[in-house]
Amino acid sequence: MQSHASIEKNLKNKAATVTASNKLIDCQKHKNDKFNEIMEQLGRAALTSLKKHDYELDPLVGDWSCQLRTLWLIKLIQESDLDHLSREQLQILGIYKFLTDSIAPVRDEFSMITSQATNIKYCPVELGKISNKELRIHYGTAKKRLASFITDYLSSLIANSHIEDKEAILEVFNQPTYTEFSAIPIRIVEFFTGYLAIMRLAIEHQISLVIALYQFSLDNEGKYSLTGANTLLYQPTEAGYECIEDKTDLFSPSIVMEMYTALTPANNNNKLTNSHFLNYPDFEQFCSEFKKQDIMKIILAIAATHAQFPPQAWLIQEGKKCYLAETMCESHEKLKNLFQDYFFWGIRNKVGTAKYYSSNYGFFKDPIAINIHHVYVSNFRCGRS
Repeated sequence: MQSHASIEKNLKNKAATVTASNKLIDCQKHKNDKFNEIMEQLGRAALTSLKKHDYELDPLVGDWSCQLRTLWLIKLIQESDLDHLSREQLQILGIYKFLTDSIAPVRDEFSMITSQATNIKYCPVELGKISNKELRIHYGTAKKRLASFITDYLSSLIANSHIEDKEAILEVFNQPTYTEFSAIPIRIVEFFTGYLAIMRLAIEHQISLVIALYQFSLDNEGKYSLTGANTLLYQPTEAGYECIEDKTDLFSPSIVMEMYTALTPANNNNKLTNSHFLNYPDFEQFCSEFKKQDIMKIILAIAATHAQFPPQAWLIQEGKKCYLAETMCESHEKLKNLFQDYFFWGIRNKVGTAKYYSSNYGFFKDPIAINIHHVYVSNFRCGRS
């Protein structure tokens, strides 16, 4: 039996532990409140640009999910009163700005991004003087929160949508899959299913699509040069997306995809595709044929040939990490059957694992049939092409 003194000592120790725990919770709450306050300030600053039809908020998270972040921003612009946003909306908008302003992209002579990374030394004045360690924590917190918010937001949109195969798509979105930044877990979604969801939701919500299209040719020395570029506008229809010539509505926020082909007669001895339109050396002819194609099939075929998860990504199964870096788009037979007959089926290893950033203009290494380089929100007038 414990003595009175022993019991009293145990009670004091427990009280001290509770006090220390409460102080830690209060300290963390203060940090979270401060972070949210700063993100709100950045969100208000971002509003100034949005009201001027400048939609260049392109946050880098490192989750291969730039396409997923387009829909929330577009719907915010189209459906919200920008003068009366909620605190959460301002905070998320602030995170968009924080993770956009911190990027140090390098563009080649064709205006294509050859590399980009988070500049962990970039510190908004609103954060004040903080250590590099604290700054990394802020970056990790922002990336984690944005990835989780967007995944949950899209899951809600999918659940309340009328898109085809929504239950199977929702199942993928609800899987506990992650990558990380500075040991902070970040939610991710299988690459193909993410594109499938975004494209079907975009059509359902009547969101325009802009394709910034580039064609490159290969010379006898193995160097690439730009043969042509064009910006194409697509409007949603009941059947999918239709390329239109009427470009009177130039300021509406749209999903913009930078798309390029490097498959030309110079490297056509071993054709990567039977899609004849990719083989035209004349850019005008190529572009004319491209407009006739089903853009949804092209986009989803590209997504299917891409590796499905970033390196070091994992899935939580029975409490254990299952690494997914080598996993391709195999998780749902019904979804896989949707793209088996698309243009590039059977060549995904050649297209999906094409290596970028060679010495030739810092861009290509292997011949590429067609690929999506980047996805962001802009409008037809402000497209980067």
